[in-house]
Amino acid sequence: MRRSRPFSATNPTELMNKHAELTTQFVDKLRARAEEFATVTSEIQSRFTQLGSEIAAKAVPARKAA
Repeated sequence: MRRSRPFSATNPTELMNKHAELTTQFVDKLRARAEEFATVTSEIQSRFTQLGSEIAAKAVPARKAA
Protein backbone atom coordinates (compact mmCIF):
# COMPACT_ATOMS: atom_id res chain seq x y z
CA MET A 1 0.00 0.00 0.00
CA ARG A 2 1.30 3.42 -0.92
CA ARG A 3 1.65 5.84 1.94
CA SER A 4 1.33 9.55 1.42
CA ARG A 5 3.18 12.09 3.38
CA PRO A 6 1.01 14.14 5.71
CA PHE A 7 -0.47 17.29 4.28
CA SER A 8 -1.28 20.37 6.24
CA ALA A 9 -2.68 23.36 4.46
CA THR A 10 -1.35 26.67 5.55
CA ASN A 11 -4.24 28.59 3.99
CA PRO A 12 -7.61 27.96 2.30
CA THR A 13 -6.21 28.47 -1.20
CA GLU A 14 -3.60 25.78 -0.67
CA LEU A 15 -6.27 23.45 0.68
CA MET A 16 -8.51 24.03 -2.34
CA ASN A 17 -5.60 23.51 -4.74
CA LYS A 18 -4.73 20.20 -3.06
CA HIS A 19 -8.39 19.18 -3.15
CA ALA A 20 -8.56 19.93 -6.88
CA GLU A 21 -5.35 17.96 -7.50
CA LEU A 22 -6.61 14.92 -5.59
CA THR A 23 -9.98 15.09 -7.31
CA THR A 24 -8.30 15.17 -10.72
CA GLN A 25 -6.14 12.15 -9.83
CA PHE A 26 -9.20 10.27 -8.58
CA VAL A 27 -11.22 11.04 -11.71
CA ASP A 28 -8.34 9.95 -13.96
CA LYS A 29 -8.04 6.63 -12.12
CA LEU A 30 -11.80 6.14 -12.16
CA ARG A 31 -11.94 6.85 -15.91
CA ALA A 32 -9.15 4.31 -16.54
CA ARG A 33 -11.01 1.66 -14.51
CA ALA A 34 -14.23 2.39 -16.37
CA GLU A 35 -12.43 1.95 -19.70
CA GLU A 36 -10.95 -1.36 -18.50
CA PHE A 37 -14.41 -2.50 -17.39
CA ALA A 38 -15.92 -1.56 -20.76
CA THR A 39 -13.19 -3.48 -22.57
CA VAL A 40 -13.65 -6.59 -20.43
CA THR A 41 -17.43 -6.58 -20.78
CA SER A 42 -17.12 -6.12 -24.55
CA GLU A 43 -14.74 -9.08 -24.76
CA ILE A 44 -17.07 -11.23 -22.66
CA GLN A 45 -20.05 -10.30 -24.81
CA SER A 46 -18.07 -11.14 -27.94
CA ARG A 47 -17.10 -14.54 -26.54
CA PHE A 48 -20.68 -15.36 -25.57
CA THR A 49 -21.83 -14.39 -29.06
CA GLN A 50 -19.16 -16.61 -30.58
CA LEU A 51 -20.12 -19.48 -28.27
CA GLY A 52 -23.79 -19.07 -29.18
CA SER A 53 -22.91 -19.14 -32.88
CA GLU A 54 -20.83 -22.28 -32.44
CA ILE A 55 -23.62 -24.02 -30.52
CA ALA A 56 -26.16 -23.00 -33.15
CA ALA A 57 -23.88 -24.23 -35.95
CA LYS A 58 -23.55 -27.62 -34.25
CA ALA A 59 -27.29 -27.85 -33.62
CA VAL A 60 -28.32 -27.16 -37.25
CA PRO A 61 -26.54 -30.21 -38.78
CA ALA A 62 -27.93 -32.39 -36.01
CA ARG A 63 -31.48 -31.32 -36.92
CA LYS A 64 -30.89 -31.94 -40.63
CA ALA A 65 -29.58 -35.44 -39.91
CA ALA A 66 -32.62 -36.30 -37.83
